[in-house]
Amino acid sequence: MPGKRAYVAAHFALDLDGEGSMGFLRSSDGGGLTTDVQTYQPGYGLDLWRQVGKPKLADISLVVGMGMSETFYTWIADFFKRKVTRKSGSIIGADFNYKERTRRSFTDALISEVQIPQLDGGSKDAALMTIKIVPEGMEYKTTDDGPKIDNTAEDDNKLWHAANFRFTIDGFEDSFKRVIKIDQFTIKQQILKYPSGHRRTEICVPGRMEWPNITVYVPEVDAQPVVDQAYSRLIDYAKPGSGAGMTGAIELIAPDKSTLCTINLKGVDIVSAEPQKLDATAETIAMTKLQIQVEAMDFVYGGGEA
Repeated sequence: MPGKRAYVAAHFALDLDGEGSMGFLRSSDGGGLTTDVQTYQPGYGLDLWRQVGKPKLADISLVVGMGMSETFYTWIADFFKRKVTRKSGSIIGADFNYKERTRRSFTDALISEVQIPQLDGGSKDAALMTIKIVPEGMEYKTTDDGPKIDNTAEDDNKLWHAANFRFTIDGFEDSFKRVIKIDQFTIKQQILKYPSGHRRTEICVPGRMEWPNITVYVPEVDAQPVVDQAYSRLIDYAKPGSGAGMTGAIELIAPDKSTLCTINLKGVDIVSAEPQKLDATAETIAMTKLQIQVEAMDFVYGGGEA
């Protein structure tokens, strides 16, 4: 019989820059090491020779709620501001008794994506966002009997629910006071990779930022001012100032009505207004689908100012 007992990976914590646990992850994926095998035929021989090529590190995907530490959300805020902030840390895998069994360490990582989940006023599910990071180095270690990690903050990830949010655009507060749903959207940053001299791994450098359009659903009874705005911009081509350059916000709210975080929207414009399908057999609220253009965003943790 093998001397080591297998275990179920039940709990995952994140450590950044040796500051201790930043909180618990819902899931983690990636960070593996791969390479391309180089094959060539020497001279007139019939045999094929093989050797390993450049090492490749897979991107790491972290699924989290709003129960992480302020340090983690400050890293996300820097990403929105295009501030180059590299982090080194570890993804700690613990068993059912919260004892550390694995440690997947990464170095000089940059955030490449932040995915905000669908927000739906009719949902009863907890909401989770996905953070993708690109490391420059990785190391993997296992241990038989590691230290016990602090589990006091594990339930904090349940504070964020998909139904608790508020969406606003300046000048159209009445039209967006009863937003029914916001579709999932992803903020992406291109990561450029450069080989450098003696290094086996590539250097990662941040590139262009990609800001997504935001799709919002509002009741038809509230949508008329927003539809008029869309027609004035798209049909009459109203001058910027009356339509473009507006600001807005998506506020994520805890069950106790406190603010978990705010995503501030800049350069807002309404670029699409589509009435949704009418169906006599469906007992649903008549809605209008709006597409919102955004030029930039800010992420503010808690109730602070941008």
